[in-house]
Amino acid sequence: MAANEAMLTIRLLGDMELRWQARSLPLPHRMARRLLAYLCLHPGRIHRAELAMQLCSADSDTQARNQLRQAIFQLARTLPAKNSPFLHKGDWLEWRQGEQQAIDLPQFLATDLQDVESCTQAIALYRGAFLASEEVEVNDGSPFTIWAAKLRDLAEDRLQQIYQALVDHHLAASNSEAALDWATRWTQECPLLDLPHLRLMQILAAADQTQQALYVFEQFRNAKVTMRGEKPNTTLNSFYRELQALRTTSIAPKIDADIPGSVAITVLAIFPGPGWERASDEEIQAHIQKYHAVAHQIAGQVSARDRITGDGVLELIFDGENVAAEGPLAAVRAMAALHEAWPEEDGAVFLIDYGRILHNNTGEPVGHLFRSLRQSARNLPAGARMILGQAAYVLLPNPCPPLCLPDTGPGQHRLVSLYLHRGHFT
Repeated sequence: MAANEAMLTIRLLGDMELRWQARSLPLPHRMARRLLAYLCLHPGRIHRAELAMQLCSADSDTQARNQLRQAIFQLARTLPAKNSPFLHKGDWLEWRQGEQQAIDLPQFLATDLQDVESCTQAIALYRGAFLASEEVEVNDGSPFTIWAAKLRDLAEDRLQQIYQALVDHHLAASNSEAALDWATRWTQECPLLDLPHLRLMQILAAADQTQQALYVFEQFRNAKVTMRGEKPNTTLNSFYRELQALRTTSIAPKIDADIPGSVAITVLAIFPGPGWERASDEEIQAHIQKYHAVAHQIAGQVSARDRITGDGVLELIFDGENVAAEGPLAAVRAMAALHEAWPEEDGAVFLIDYGRILHNNTGEPVGHLFRSLRQSARNLPAGARMILGQAAYVLLPNPCPPLCLPDTGPGQHRLVSLYLHRGHFT
């Protein structure tokens, strides 16, 4: 093992995870998990009586001490005895902090907002809310839930600061594409917060994509009212009204500015699965063998070109004079046809989007659109198998004709209106 590699890794952001020398450890029961989380964030010695009061919600001191005793026993069994940072003797417990421990929450909170690499690494650390699997919102009578809820809020506030810093840095560096990527990812991570949607709308508006910015607001407003019974805040509403006043009277929304030598296309990309970048050669080959022939056949039926990229992604490319009016709907129909051909679940992920691209010296299409599709594939919402990009969504008919897609039950199907399911559906 490398000298700087952590022997013990404790992940508290998202579902708790323990690793010892890169080997996953089984998680102890609930009270022992609470004990571990509290101790590793409070290194040093602590008295049993204080811990019992902090962690346990028992009706009596005797019950609290018994619960703590069982938690200590379970935690001691979970962690390897040799070089364990967890010491317990008599009335005292101790957590020894060492260089060969990696605990994600302190690392995340210590992010340097002035350093892009530090912020990027922090985003990778954030796998979800602090102790996501623990019901810290429910007050069970112990100070632990209050402490954990405060840390959850602290981590979520830090997440907003980190995304804000990344967006600001790339805008200051005149890298609007990267800023747009981070702002989009921010809205996906925090779908019911106002600030990320405001920043995304500002970036789109600055790029003369006012119509897209308006759609971002309208979809966010609908989601927030439905999920929380709340409306967007005053700042976001004011910006929306400003954009409405600037909106052109053109029927067709302006999706992307013309770039000399560029052409507009719609892409249907078929990825091996959510973890496609980690797929083995055998998994990629199986994915290609399954979908390539039928994708090629469908491409011929809908006047699209198909190709296999170097990273194992199958792409159907729709272009032509009327691609803005016809491309997104043709791609959606092609996706439905692929599902008709292979109705069983296999983990494949389908992404559709529209944009402008260039061609390299070999005639292959290149550009931000393809990078954006891969970024979306890396940041799939849990359970999502189909992603409809915002530009493609804007260009779909209103309302979109219902499409027949396979359901989870054998021989069953369901009708899905993509107009009502921008972002993702499963």
